[in-house]
Amino acid sequence: MIYISQKDLKQISVIEERSVDFIKKELNSQRASVLKNIKRKINPVIVGRNFKCKYNLNLGISPQKSDLKNEIKKLEIAVRNGADTVMDLSVGTGRDDTRKKLLELSAVPFGTVPIYTMIDSEKDIKKLSKNLILDTIEKQCEEGVDFMTIHAGLLRKSIVYIKNRLSGVVSRGGSLILRYMSLTGKENPFYEYYDEIIKILKKYNVTISIGDGLRPGSIYDSTDKAQISELKVIGELNRYSREKGVYTMIEGPGHVPISQIEKNVKLAMDYCDDAPLYFLGPLVTDIALGYDHINGAIGGAMAGYFGVSLLCAVGPSEHIGLPTIEDINEECVVFNLVKHAVNISKGFKKNIERDNKMSKARKDFRWEDQFKLSINPEYARKRFCELNNSKGNYCSMCGEGFCAMKNSKKALSEVK
Repeated sequence: MIYISQKDLKQISVIEERSVDFIKKELNSQRASVLKNIKRKINPVIVGRNFKCKYNLNLGISPQKSDLKNEIKKLEIAVRNGADTVMDLSVGTGRDDTRKKLLELSAVPFGTVPIYTMIDSEKDIKKLSKNLILDTIEKQCEEGVDFMTIHAGLLRKSIVYIKNRLSGVVSRGGSLILRYMSLTGKENPFYEYYDEIIKILKKYNVTISIGDGLRPGSIYDSTDKAQISELKVIGELNRYSREKGVYTMIEGPGHVPISQIEKNVKLAMDYCDDAPLYFLGPLVTDIALGYDHINGAIGGAMAGYFGVSLLCAVGPSEHIGLPTIEDINEECVVFNLVKHAVNISKGFKKNIERDNKMSKARKDFRWEDQFKLSINPEYARKRFCELNNSKGNYCSMCGEGFCAMKNSKKALSEVK
């Protein structure tokens, strides 16, 4: 088993409602990974299909919009609304300062995509070198980053399949690597230097999230030859990483129709020997512009039920632009609800008890208790006040005379 302290094991045991022995067994089998850099003083987070489903929230600035104060607010909203991990995807001027500040303030495991800090413009793509790659990764590990997305599975041999796609490559990191390979004629440098990368990650106990640069960006491309060709390489990289004593996660699609979600989860589990899965959504249709948080929630709930360990939250502004504070709040509430629903289906007692308490409070018309138990108490209380003029123990949907709860209670008391 990769090193983990007794203190961290006990903390995980309490949160996950699992025994320490069970946790050790899952870690030894490498079906689970712990997200925590040795330099960080945070509570550890474990990912694996036999533990609670979790969700990640993406943060970060872009060349078009850069506001560190806003990103800090987004981080606060994410943690308050149950985000288990966050990732900084910043690109452009100010990205280093943004990463460092968010990492300093984050009370949950923090991830990055190192290639984003290696390239400022098209002319930099050719300059991806061994030293630049390894130095950047070590720098971020030294800062305390807990997990990193490394797109090492996209190889030159997959280009022939990409040409048959409707949407091409929609992964930002994957597209940059594709450009590097096309401009230089060389292989993916993250694949070529993978051994050195793994040595650095092991030194800091940083988890590698093996990125899917060829995740499908449209329903048409789902589960195509490009995706599967990369997945096979990812499986090989996962086995190598495990042999070297590094925690792993496997990133997954993407745009996937409902009918193929279970298949995609099983393929990833099979090719990657049941390593923890980290899926974006998935999105079950391509037309949900402005409503992709709902689109992702549908796919995410299904993927979580079928065994995905960590869901990457998708917001309403996906495919439109950098999310606002309001977008982030909506996204977090929705995916907090998704993970709760998944964990009910997985039988976790605390999640089930919360729903039972809500049902009892609803039956007894204890509105304040209902607000407190709801996924977004402030919003629930606000809407109740807007929709109800009476302060009676009923709501405006049925009124007092037609309230099903009241009528059934009376009926049961009258039964002879």
